[in-house]
Order: sequence, then C-alpha cells, then structure tokens
Amino acid sequence: MKIRTLQTAFVDAAFSLAGLASLGFGLCFMASKELPLAVTALGAGLVLLLAATIDRFESLKGLGMEAKTRTLKETINQAQVAIDQLRDLAELTGGTLLSLTSAVGRWDAAPSVAEAHKLSRQVLRILQSLGSSPEVIRAALLPWAKAAAMDLFQAQLQRLHELISARVSALDAEKVNLSSPEQLKFAMRAQEAAAYPGVYAARLPEWDLHEYEVRVLEMFDGAPLLDDETRAKSRSEFVAAAAEFSFLASNLDFRNKTLWSRVRQPV
Repeated sequence: MKIRTLQTAFVDAAFSLAGLASLGFGLCFMASKELPLAVTALGAGLVLLLAATIDRFESLKGLGMEAKTRTLKETINQAQVAIDQLRDLAELTGGTLLSLTSAVGRWDAAPSVAEAHKLSRQVLRILQSLGSSPEVIRAALLPWAKAAAMDLFQAQLQRLHELISARVSALDAEKVNLSSPEQLKFAMRAQEAAAYPGVYAARLPEWDLHEYEVRVLEMFDGAPLLDDETRAKSRSEFVAAAAEFSFLASNLDFRNKTLWSRVRQPV
C-alpha cells in the first residue's frame, strides 16, 4: 500500500508541475499575443491540474482522453462482488435443486425423465453463463444423471423380466412330459430365473455412473433360461442401452432422446 501511495503522490506531483508549466507558457503566449498557442497551453494546463486531483471528480475528459475515477471503479468492484455471489448461489441452488427433484419420491412423485432432463439443461445454461468451472457443473448435474441412469436400468430390468417370463411360460407347457423330479428341478430353475432381475435392482443405488454400461450387458448375458434365439434377437436392445449409459456418463446428457422418451412417463 505504501508503494502505491508513493506512486500516486508522484504522479499527482508530476501532473501538477506539468500543469503549472503549461499555464506559465500559456500566459507567456498570451502576453506575446499568440492566442492559438496560448489557448492550447492554458487548456492543457487546466486538464493536467485537474488530472492531478482526479479523485475529487467522477470523470475527466480532455485532449482526446477520458479518465474514470474511483467512484466508477468502486461501482464496478461492487458489481463484480455481486456477480461472484450470484455465481456461488447458482452453483449451490442448481446442484441442490437437481438433487431434490431427482431423489424425492423416486417412484411415485418424481418428475418424468423429459421434465428432469429439461431442468438439467436450464441449470447447465445458468452455470455456464456465470462462468462456473466444468468441475462444479459436473458435480451439480451428477445427481440428475445418476437418477436418469437408474430409470433407464429399471426399464431394462423390466424388459429382461418379460423375456424370462415368456421363456418360463414356453417351457412350462412342456413340463408335462417331464418326470416328477425333473418337474421339481424345472420349478426351482424357473423360480431362480424370475428372481434374477431383482438381484440387479437391489444394487442399482450402489453403482457409480460409469458402471451402468457394463452392468446392463452383464445382466443380460448372464440371464438364466434364455435360449440362443432370444439372446440373439434381444441383445441389441441392451447394447443400445449400454451405449446410452456410456454417453450419459461422459457428457451428462442424452444422445438418443427417442430411447429416453420410452423410459418413464409422468405418473
């Protein structure tokens, strides 16, 4: 601060000396009746003297220059503080808003996938316009992305349950030709197969966002009772879901919006 004060005092003194010198020249030119030079020198002297006391004025214009004062600087500083505070508030409320809307009442009162996605894009635009860092933006959007991943995985769980149920029904029609021990064995296998999707459903909240891509294919490929024809015909659905999980984890956004539109509708 002392160096800055000395620098300001030196500059003010220099402006004052230059201003007084210009006024002196102006008086000399006036005495010699060289009016154009006198007016120029006197004007320059006045501008320099005013520049030496700039802190007393809101602005100074002269000789093609404009000097802004501390009043304007203070206003700018206050505005910058307000922007910083607004950014902090947006980062906090944006992340909290997504957390609440993505978690509260997950299975009965949560917003639809489309509604939650729209809200996430609004938060994204606000944070980007305020200059939030990519790390802060990702942290704010992550709860929404995790909830969206769970919704899509639930849809794939339901689809796998349908495939297994259809296969059990087809095999059930043939069990009349089996012996009693074989029928009992088939019943146990059918029961285990029906419970298989539930094992993955129970683990959904435990996974990180990048895990869903691997888990959905692991679930389908390890599903019991499915015959080769069913696996070959239906695997592309789960591959498409895996690709969407991968894109979501990397970009925190949807790639195939048509796929997501079929996931979960408003209750």
